[in-house]
Amino acid sequence: LKAGKYYPLYDQWVLSFRASVGHIIGLGEDVGLHDRFFIGGDDLRGFATSGVGPRDQATKDALGGEWMYKGGAEIKFPLGLPEELGITGKLFSDVGSAGKLNANSSAVNDTGSARVSVGTGITWVSPFGPLGIDFGVPIVKENFDETENMRVNFGTRF
Repeated sequence: LKAGKYYPLYDQWVLSFRASVGHIIGLGEDVGLHDRFFIGGDDLRGFATSGVGPRDQATKDALGGEWMYKGGAEIKFPLGLPEELGITGKLFSDVGSAGKLNANSSAVNDTGSARVSVGTGITWVSPFGPLGIDFGVPIVKENFDETENMRVNFGTRF
């Protein structure tokens, strides 16, 4: 389930919110690795792709969650450059988590706790679509999470 909303504020200032939740049940079977939820990267800036959620203690591999939630708030603003260049700045905060309902193995790191990040970035609306660079810092994390402070992204958020 996903939702998102944009609010134009003032002369190229735009406030946006997004949220997503999910839960998967195996109906008598284990949920396969490829069906689980993996979050991080563009979903939770400041964390690596698949950097949040259940993780094998020995191999440090991401195991994915059977439930997840993620969301964020972002404000885009002009940088004082000519408008035709299509370059804007942004400030953001993201929150999310993923977990396994039947975490019965002591060999798995899985707290299900909320992770939070804040950051800033620049987006250029190029002839091929939006191109951006984000700098995110986790402010609430677990010691087994994988972080990534800089991320290049292509395309839109929603």
